[in-house]
Amino acid sequence: MNLWFEEITPAAGREKEKTRHLDRLEAILSEVELDGVAIPEIVPECDSTGAVILDREREETLAYAVALHALFGINAVPYRVVVVRSVDDNVEWLKKAHASGVSSVVLVGARNGVDYKCRVEDVNTHARELGLNVGNIVIPSRAGEDARVKSKRDSGASFFVSQMLFEADRTAALLEKSPMELYACFSPLSRPDHLEFVKRLGCDVPADAERRFSGQGHMAGSSVTLAAGIYQKLAAHSVHVLVSDLGRKSNYDPAIMLLKHFRKFD
Repeated sequence: MNLWFEEITPAAGREKEKTRHLDRLEAILSEVELDGVAIPEIVPECDSTGAVILDREREETLAYAVALHALFGINAVPYRVVVVRSVDDNVEWLKKAHASGVSSVVLVGARNGVDYKCRVEDVNTHARELGLNVGNIVIPSRAGEDARVKSKRDSGASFFVSQMLFEADRTAALLEKSPMELYACFSPLSRPDHLEFVKRLGCDVPADAERRFSGQGHMAGSSVTLAAGIYQKLAAHSVHVLVSDLGRKSNYDPAIMLLKHFRKFD
């Protein structure tokens, strides 16, 4: 099992914030052996209610990945939201990634409120031609996801990253139908507003999972227990793990707890 941590990039031009991010990652690496760091790109888009989720301008993911590799020798995997750019713009980014020594990238679509300029599959093809290891996003709860997996795999995707998981059954069913190299994403939720945030992002949180968090004083511990149980149900499919702290300070310690818990499964 590969174990990755999701590192959200600091705000652009904020050197003190960048230093805090790097110090935090160094501390995590001193406590847990990681196989990689995933670096998502944050772009403005609409949440599940149609409201626009705004975010600060952040460090560019490729430059940040190169910096993390240089500092820590870690496999740093930049994400790129390709559908908001032209194919030509994306190809230039891919060429830069390849020239920088990056071996893996995750190419992403977008949910709502964006002007699509290309398809993920269009860019996958170019990434494969450059010899890059290409990842795409998979949403197990989405109808027809097996067809999307096939289309993305046919165009060059070699691995997939799930949205945050709060139940195992639909992911297991998808893996039975469409075997794939999967990074299952988990996040410890330490406060009720974190649960609302992941729901706004479009993550599927079944009612029984939500009840486990409701009214509890130890949400983070419940999250860790739930995530471990989901992983054990998926372990037969040889899935990898990605842990996200959602970029929230209050999730830092629970994220380390979850990383250490998953490392024991290896």
